[in-house]
Amino acid sequence: MTPPRLDPPTADERARALAAMPPVRGPRRPPLTPGRLLYLARHEWPQWLVPGSPLRRRWTRRRELRAAERRLSFATLPAVPNDPQSLDVVLLTGSDYVVQTLYAMKSWRRHVGRPVSFTLIDDSSLDADARTRLLRGGGRIAIQDAASTERLLDAQLPATRYPVLRRLRLAYFHLRKLTDTFLTDDGPRIVVDTDVLLHRPPAELLHHFDHGRPFYFRDCTESYGVTAAQLSDLAGVAVPTRVNSGCFAFRPAQLDWDYLETVSTRLLARHGYSFYHEQALVAVLCGAHLAAELSDAYQVFPDEAEARHPTRAALHYLDGANNPRMLLSWPLLEN
Repeated sequence: MTPPRLDPPTADERARALAAMPPVRGPRRPPLTPGRLLYLARHEWPQWLVPGSPLRRRWTRRRELRAAERRLSFATLPAVPNDPQSLDVVLLTGSDYVVQTLYAMKSWRRHVGRPVSFTLIDDSSLDADARTRLLRGGGRIAIQDAASTERLLDAQLPATRYPVLRRLRLAYFHLRKLTDTFLTDDGPRIVVDTDVLLHRPPAELLHHFDHGRPFYFRDCTESYGVTAAQLSDLAGVAVPTRVNSGCFAFRPAQLDWDYLETVSTRLLARHGYSFYHEQALVAVLCGAHLAAELSDAYQVFPDEAEARHPTRAALHYLDGANNPRMLLSWPLLEN
């Protein structure tokens, strides 16, 4: 199937869509100017002495993550056949997500049973140290830096033709799971969050991938920022009710950017901005291309018992390393 042809958005719809967007984020860490150092010395660093303060918690969490990284070994991975049908897996990552990216990559390499080619999309925060640590994951790893992404975007999604998608991705990082991951026509790929871990061979997932059929995880609840009925009416396709965008697969040719620009514009203009905007667009694509919904062997938001002793093929923990349930599963991957 192909997406339906929709009338292009009007100038008024574009204006309302742009007005509905959140502000563009600045640098995650401001430069250490003399004024910034003075502010930190007076107001932030003293918090380190206060038990339970946000700064103390961040410092403790950073130490815990680095300790988990040191425990993670890639030397014990099983040998895999030199299968010509390798798996292309794409992860959006950054300096704050290095450790959970390493655990995610190991889970795929351990359980897929064939070569895995990882493309790591830099959210513009990766420095030389973070890159070195990510490449420790071994195997086939390519890091697409922010400058390369910008060049690909300018060539394939010029801002003059796709003003809403280009502007929204600057303010809303989740959208980059679509805009930044399908810019090269290298065949089908799986886009996966770094807080998705495999715990069993993903036979069902591989079956759909090998047969060229898009797929997605079933969410624990419907989360599009609008109802599935409203989204279906706006997009002109029957949208599945509970698409979770933590893991999905498409071929680049299946992303009609003109269609996505129109749907994104109308969604913002009619209903305003939602944290789930990107998930809504993925759901529209799943409806347009009759994507397969994976079974409950691929679970979103597992409980503590499942996290400690996984019985399913894959778990999407949600909220990354801030979710203690994912940390309960990490020891299963360390050796």
